[in-house]
This record gives sequence, C-alpha cells and structure tokens, in this order.
Amino acid sequence: MLDKQHRNIILAGDFNYPGWNWSDMTLKPSCQHINLHEDFRTFLNENGLVQEVKEPTRDANTLELMATNFHERVIKNEVLPGISDHSCVLTEISMRMNCRKQAPHKIWLDKRADW
Repeated sequence: MLDKQHRNIILAGDFNYPGWNWSDMTLKPSCQHINLHEDFRTFLNENGLVQEVKEPTRDANTLELMATNFHERVIKNEVLPGISDHSCVLTEISMRMNCRKQAPHKIWLDKRADW
C-alpha cells in the first residue's frame, strides 16, 4: 500500500497485462497469469487508483496504462499511433499547483548605507 502522505498519484507505463478487459474489469478467458493480474487489480483497488485507458494499445490488448486516484480531474485520454508496435497514450489532466506566497522581507543594500 502506498504512503498516505502522497495525495495525487499517477501510475503510467507499459504494464504488459494482456489478460485484462479494462472496459468491464474482467479477465479474458485466454489469461495465462491469473494471480499476477489479480494482484495488480488488488493493488489498484487498495490505493484507490482507477485505470483510465480503455482502448487497445497493441493489437487487441491494452498494455499501456494510466491509473490515478484523482480520476475526476482527467479531461481526456487519447490513444495515438506510436513509433513502435505499441500505441501512445495522451492524457490531459486538470491540475492546479499549490504555491506558497513568500512573505515580504527586507533586503539590505550596503551601497546605500549611511556609514
């Protein structure tokens, strides 16, 4: 389980889980490594991650995944042609950076001092 202090999580990459049918979260009948696939689903569920890519990225399999725990901010997912035999996933997420405003402070200039 991931550390609770991490609030916004994006987990993305080529995971090579061809046994999943991600559109309805079921295992395909041809799945060879059922335990591995089930462990990955358990990991996603325990950490509140939702897998966003539903279209195939290589042949009929969705191998490139993008999972996040703030799926309500995902604007769109698009599967684009890649430069290899895998397609590329482009994800647009609405995010706002939390920047702290620095408190004003004095800067002493020696050349302006009244010596």
